[in-house]
Formats: sequence, C-alpha cells, structure tokens
Amino acid sequence: MSTSPSQIDAQQLALADVPPEWVTVPPELLERLRPNRAGIYTPEQAKFMDRIASARHYLLRNEYGFRCRDCNRVHAYLTVGCVERPWHGLSEVYGIIEEYDPLWENADGTVEAEHRISGYRLGSVVPISARDALRYWLKIRDRGYRQTEKYIREIVLQLQGGFLEVDLSLPGLRQ
Repeated sequence: MSTSPSQIDAQQLALADVPPEWVTVPPELLERLRPNRAGIYTPEQAKFMDRIASARHYLLRNEYGFRCRDCNRVHAYLTVGCVERPWHGLSEVYGIIEEYDPLWENADGTVEAEHRISGYRLGSVVPISARDALRYWLKIRDRGYRQTEKYIREIVLQLQGGFLEVDLSLPGLRQ
C-alpha cells in the first residue's frame, strides 16, 4: 500500500528509507523526541536531534559544475584539495548569494540599490558512513589543510560510540 503525501505523518521522526551508511536511531529514543501537540520541541529535544543530524555524513554532487580551486577541473563532488569533502548535519546543504543591483543614482551622487539574498541547494546528497567521512578528512589533511582537525575529532568520537546515548529521564525529553 503506497502512502500519499497527505497521509504522511509530519511528526514521524523515523524514516523508512534511512540509508545503511547512517546509524539508525533507537525506537525508545525516537519516542522521546516527538514534539508536543503544538508541534514544538523542547531545547533538549532540538539539541539531541541536531546531534543525530550531525552524525549523518554525506557528499554533495557537483551539479552546478563548480571548478576546483586547486586543479581548475570539474569534479563529480564538491572537493577540498581535489578530495571529496564530507558534509554533515542539516545546515551545510545550501549556499547563499548576496547581490546588490544598482537601481538609480541620486542627485547627490548616492546610489540606490536593491539588496537580494537568495539560497540554493549545493547539490544532491550522497550518504556516506562515518568511516568514509573520516577517510576523506584524513586525505584532505594530508594535502596540507590543517583546519580539518575539528572534523576529525568529532568523527573519531562518533566512531568510538556513545554519541546517541542519553539519559532518557532528562526533564526536557518527553515521557
């Protein structure tokens, strides 16, 4: 039986098609992460959902044909130092463009301009495992990019386990 969009439960946190590369959230935890009847999450719930999202790593396809800064070629995925750059979480999937279009020049020489900010999707998400993300970050670091250490530490902690462990009796998590 197929589900039409009008039948999808917007409050459902578990996805039927979670890629095998991503850790599945235990059902007892999912039950505690449901919003209240008004659809509002507690700060503790929001923080924990962000933790889950940040543990899900992916590559972004280079669908716009951005050229690599190092070799000037177009790679299949967005890269750093010609190595696929791993992404994680929810906030890294969009790019922002800020534009100022001059409309007219005033008599005093000042220019009136339209200020536009727009966002666009950087590319399609391709799920990868935390181990693969670590492997890519180590390759990027080996190419001389030292700002990778933060990401490497985060992934190592995830691989050591416990990042989804939580005291289910926390007051901000629903009973």
